[in-house]
Amino acid sequence: MNDKKIDQMLKTLKDIDGKLSILISLQKTLSKPPKLGSEEKAILKLCNGKNSITEIMEITSKKRNNVESTLSHLRKKGIIKSAIMNRRTVYVKI
Repeated sequence: MNDKKIDQMLKTLKDIDGKLSILISLQKTLSKPPKLGSEEKAILKLCNGKNSITEIMEITSKKRNNVESTLSHLRKKGIIKSAIMNRRTVYVKI
């Protein structure tokens, strides 16, 4: 394959990548936000990149399994993700 064909293929792939990025952005803005219960809303407010499970438990007075379950639901809904900050696992909104 010559350099001209390779350059043409790379240009086409970059165009496709750009169009996919636009489609993903549109999908995110057009999709309805997931419904949240009161416990999910309360815990979501604490997902600010500073709080670990232990701190969320202390603030909400909820048991560990309840907090873990709620965080798992929020993660499945694509609302939060976990991150490592200062060697601790904390939670942040996406």
